[in-house]
Amino acid sequence: MWEGRLGIRFKPGIAEVDVDAVTAADLVRNFAECREVAAQRSLFVTHHGRPTHVLLGIDRYRALMQGAEQEDGAAASDGAALIHMLADWLDDALILCDAAMTIRFVNRAVQALCRRPAQALLGRPLLDALPEVAGSLLEGHARRTVTGSEIGSADIPSPFQPEGWLHFRSFPLGCWNALMFRDISEDVRRHRLADVRTALLDAMRLHGEVAFMRLSVRGTIEQLNEPCTRLIGLSETRLRGVALPDIVARPDRVACRQALEAVLQEGKEQRLRAEIVSNEGDTLPVDLALTQLRGAYGLEGAVLVATRIAS
Repeated sequence: MWEGRLGIRFKPGIAEVDVDAVTAADLVRNFAECREVAAQRSLFVTHHGRPTHVLLGIDRYRALMQGAEQEDGAAASDGAALIHMLADWLDDALILCDAAMTIRFVNRAVQALCRRPAQALLGRPLLDALPEVAGSLLEGHARRTVTGSEIGSADIPSPFQPEGWLHFRSFPLGCWNALMFRDISEDVRRHRLADVRTALLDAMRLHGEVAFMRLSVRGTIEQLNEPCTRLIGLSETRLRGVALPDIVARPDRVACRQALEAVLQEGKEQRLRAEIVSNEGDTLPVDLALTQLRGAYGLEGAVLVATRIAS
């Protein structure tokens, strides 16, 4: 029997089971005995008193690796589930396709926008599952991403509803190709209305005889055009913040207030004849039309259009 520097004991040809550590030098000199020990329990190999390696039997190694693989697989499965749950909270519709343009994942927004359950989409080619996509700009962008890893982003006509619009993006995502889109039909309509309103105001300015005012929820002047300032004889700066009834002749003020209240409180369109008092003190007969102005967050005031009545 002999004893190593760490108290490790060996007998010639016999390995004792209470051995749990061996120096690197002793491992080389007594590998057969150390191998028999490692078959029964883990054997630490030390260098200058510090453990650097572990010698263990093949059965224990396989069991250890199998447990690690199971843990990694469970962690990967949990991670994928969390990613899918996160994707379901996105406002954008998300489709993941493989290199053959077969759908591998869709979130809830896709099912809602395309009006199809996930079971009808998963595992099917994109154009078979969503035939309305064929020939659309969405298909073109998707193919460029699949074939050339091209990143695409555009506002395109929606293939899923008439006169609808989508904000669409496509990009490589790991081994998948991601198609993301959301409905922007309402935004496009608002922009178009804004463009029409701007063009209408330009036409009114060019006409020169149509006065325009934008009134606040309190009935005060917020904005007006050049024909309106010319009619009254005061600049926009002087008129901004003035209540509409204050520029109307006294006999017409009650009717003007009632019309303004009907528009702002009840949303009823109003048309009346009244006389506007100019800066020179003259009274000018006009036709007034009042409508309610509503925005994305509710009531924003009223719009007034006036034309002078020829005397």
